[in-house]
Amino acid sequence: MTFLKLPKSVLFIIETLEKNNFEAYVVGGCVRDYLLGIKPKDWDICTNATPTQIKKIFANFVILETGMKFGTMSIIIDKKSFEITTYRRDLEYTNHRKPSKTLFINNLKEDLKRRDFTINAMAYNHKFGIVDYFNGISHIKSKIICCVGNPSEKFQEDALRIMRGIRFCSIYGFDIDKKTRNAMFKNSHLLNFLSVERISSEFLKTLQGKYLSNAFKYFKNILVIIMPELKSLTHIQWKLTEKYISQCENLLQLRLALLFKFSYFNNFQQNNDYNFFKSSNNLIIPKKYIDQVEKIIKNQNMPMPSNIKETCHILLKIDPNTYSMILKFKKKISKAQDLLDIVIKNNICYSKKQMKINGEDLIKIGYKQGPAIGQALNKILHEIIEKNLKNDKDALIKFAKKINNND
Repeated sequence: MTFLKLPKSVLFIIETLEKNNFEAYVVGGCVRDYLLGIKPKDWDICTNATPTQIKKIFANFVILETGMKFGTMSIIIDKKSFEITTYRRDLEYTNHRKPSKTLFINNLKEDLKRRDFTINAMAYNHKFGIVDYFNGISHIKSKIICCVGNPSEKFQEDALRIMRGIRFCSIYGFDIDKKTRNAMFKNSHLLNFLSVERISSEFLKTLQGKYLSNAFKYFKNILVIIMPELKSLTHIQWKLTEKYISQCENLLQLRLALLFKFSYFNNFQQNNDYNFFKSSNNLIIPKKYIDQVEKIIKNQNMPMPSNIKETCHILLKIDPNTYSMILKFKKKISKAQDLLDIVIKNNICYSKKQMKINGEDLIKIGYKQGPAIGQALNKILHEIIEKNLKNDKDALIKFAKKINNND
């Protein structure tokens, strides 16, 4: 019998439920990941105890009703949250996403039967080991993603399962069995019922998979549903995207840039004001990535610096992190990366923040508040980068007085 090493808090929850004459198992993704040799991020627990009974049993702990309608409670132990869900059967689904009616039941197999894929439909406790009614262990060994029950019915109930299947394909490198794959394509139009937030969340996780190229290779016709802009890619451009993504470092900014590379320029040729991220309503990208991804795409053909001075001039317009991303995007730009490393390591001045004087210093020596201060600081920074001035406060003050008197 396979034994899973459960955290003490999880073991405590299971044993407490069992002492009160209820069943309890860890379930779903944590069992799957453990079998794959991946440390589980979360430990979810299922039980035949009802929410009311769970609240009574753990009355001395903080309990959050995170999904009371679906029988899910969160118990806080040692400042960590653990979800406990009552066995249930989902009766009706609305908008191809969530069940509108659920029935609490007393049967583990029926609870596991409602889940999406066999690799997610396993449970475990120390008494019985892994409970696997639907060949999840076998499918993990053979690296196959297969629906529990009728695939078409599963995707009609919850269309997000289509995206989850693609995500697992990207993350684990699994293939998808023929019936499940066919049902994904057959029901892919149901993705239009899903919220942009849900689609985006799954898609961004998919982009970070080690085997992302598989998702692009096999599911082009589904991906263009959620990203219509990708329809502008020619066959050659799509193949190149597959190739580049398979070779790309697993950084979301880089992969987003690769994804949008061709569609951006295909549209930009027709409209000089085209902004992909502002025009698309099909994907929500975190704001912290948008500016960086656009800079990577727009500057992918920028000339490479040959010395420290040229590198600093680039850093005037592009921050070091984004510039490093651009170099990774361009590939094999070792000299430019070496120059960047030298600038950063030696704290060579390339920005106003690094200068030994600021606007307040200029005011003290007679500058008036307004544009003149910014213009003076820019001129001083230029002279520092050009190595005509040392980044020394006394030297900079002297130069600032000189240009102020000349003006």
